Amino acid sequence: MRIDRRHRTMHIGKVGSTEVDFYTPDPESDHYYQVSLTVMDEKTLARELHPLQSIDDNHPKTLLTMDRIG
Repeated sequence: MRIDRRHRTMHIGKVGSTEVDFYTPDPESDHYYQVSLTVMDEKTLARELHPLQSIDDNHPKTLLTMDRIG
């Protein structure tokens, strides 16, 4: 699926059997995003990080949450 947002194209895709929430290709630097309301539970954190960790490239990968730490 392709979405245009604020001058960037976003894709939603799969890595093996897992899903990456958003992928933004860019000539300067691609970027991967996972979004979760909270990752305070260790199982949820592992589930959300797994797709990002399974991507074998050096592009930035970001996990976005509503958690407040500190």
